[in-house]
Amino acid sequence: QTRPDYAMAFGNLASTYYEQGQLDLAILHYKQAISCDSGFLEAYNNLGNALKDVDRIDEAIQCYHQCLSLQPNHPQALTNLGNIYMEWNMMTAAATYYKATLAVTTGLSAPFNNLAIIYKQQGNYADAISCYNEVLCIDPLAADGLVNRGNTYKEIGRVNEAIQDYIRAITVRPTMAEAHANLASAYKDSGHVEAAIKSYSQALLLRPDFPEATCNLLHTLQCVCSWDDREKMFTEVEGIIRRQIKMSVLPSVQPFHAIAYPIDPMLALEISHKYAAHCSVIASRYALPPFSHPSPVPVK
Repeated sequence: QTRPDYAMAFGNLASTYYEQGQLDLAILHYKQAISCDSGFLEAYNNLGNALKDVDRIDEAIQCYHQCLSLQPNHPQALTNLGNIYMEWNMMTAAATYYKATLAVTTGLSAPFNNLAIIYKQQGNYADAISCYNEVLCIDPLAADGLVNRGNTYKEIGRVNEAIQDYIRAITVRPTMAEAHANLASAYKDSGHVEAAIKSYSQALLLRPDFPEATCNLLHTLQCVCSWDDREKMFTEVEGIIRRQIKMSVLPSVQPFHAIAYPIDPMLALEISHKYAAHCSVIASRYALPPFSHPSPVPVK
């Protein structure tokens, strides 16, 4: 009220509204800050964040670009643009902005983490691991980074390294259910079934509503012919699968496992359909030409 043209005051008030979740008031006051000072960098970036949160994405992009027109090496604006393009599955554009962020600043782990996700989706596991290494150089106690690197190691068959990363993540954050579940999966893949059962059970103790752990524990128990509570567990797993299909979520039971379960055959077929669609999406990321099927051979 004393200085109606005080841009910083409008910016700070807008940030207070933003933190309180009052996004319309935050947007209004960020715009007032910019009207007082057209070179107010942070107001443009923060306005972009508020607009993005209310799903006004095109306006948010304009704000980030306006910020970059004033300071081309603004790391937050570059990262925010990368995040938008990543959400839109425009991975090449997203990677360009994340790389630009890393070229102008140090100490930020999020761009490395997001680049790793992109590289992994593209099948570039070496660069993904390199990015996760950078994340862990910045923060050696980043449990999420350890789990993500472990997942990448596991996908390329380096299971022992994956196990070490999961164990380190659990040491850092003992209550991280995902780390226990992923450790269990790695143990199972390497033939340590009893250790897998123990880790799946710990994951479910920490997070009882954990569909993947529930379904994988059932499959692991089948591997050692442990049939305690068999009927109850199959009923629970079938309920999980039906809910996931209804919600258009990839089922936690894989097609070949479903064939071996005493569940409705049509439900097992639906699981196969969901996995086929999922694999088609993954294949599309590689920009390969359509597969030409050979001519059918008549059955004699």
